[in-house]
Amino acid sequence: MEDLMKIFVDELNDNTLGLIYDGNFIFQFHDEKLTVLQQVPGKLVFTEEEYSPVGMPVKECTPYSENNGRKDWLIEYNILARIHGSVYDSTVDLDYDNINGKVAAFNGLTMTYNSKRYAFKSRPPQERGYSTFGNSKYILLAVVMNVTELTVGHFGQDSSIGITCGAVVYIPDVIEFGKVATKRYYTADKKSTATNDYNTPTGRSMSFSLKINYNNESILLTEVNGKAALDTKYTLTEIFATVTTTWTVTCEQASEIESKNGVKKLAFIFKECL
Repeated sequence: MEDLMKIFVDELNDNTLGLIYDGNFIFQFHDEKLTVLQQVPGKLVFTEEEYSPVGMPVKECTPYSENNGRKDWLIEYNILARIHGSVYDSTVDLDYDNINGKVAAFNGLTMTYNSKRYAFKSRPPQERGYSTFGNSKYILLAVVMNVTELTVGHFGQDSSIGITCGAVVYIPDVIEFGKVATKRYYTADKKSTATNDYNTPTGRSMSFSLKINYNNESILLTEVNGKAALDTKYTLTEIFATVTTTWTVTCEQASEIESKNGVKKLAFIFKECL
């Protein structure tokens, strides 16, 4: 839990605007803003630093019994950010604007921290209330995240899938990707001999399933519409860690999924060309 708090605070502090965030401080109120007294390194004096306080009032854990040590977290971070005008303006309210950008960057992010793997889904900051102190106005922001934690293992986002047709390269928004390797054996009408045994594999075939959110992959759409040439071939590429694997494939089946107010999706089954 401390790791998730530190990950979030460190990300907020990774800015070039001089904005500072932290938690677990005893805050003192000055005339116009929230500040803390912090010791200056190498000196026996304290300096006044303005912080945006960060807390974690909600932290719910759902444990699993798998050996990968999976835990699903529902977390709410609260941040008190100062507003410089009477209303929010991203050109002057850099604190608030920085938080919005950082939270958006967490959505879909995976990372390794202290030897554990984390995958994040984040919701946009929600305004929970306003407060004033002296001449300063503050907004209370709530940031809700769903976090999956693994002690060992990987997430689907750890692989990158690409499809190439001629000079056109697509990096689709993949929802699901699967592959099946199947060995081929001698057929039953062959007599079993020392060199021709039923149990001896003669080759291997590869089959791939792919479901994507459509984003103007027009060549793939021709497969769904039944207008692609029957002999059209593609290069399917998967990058996982430091390993890049490619296959030359043809589309065996293509389908489209549409629903009202839903995202247009395409689904394919590819077979490796032998």
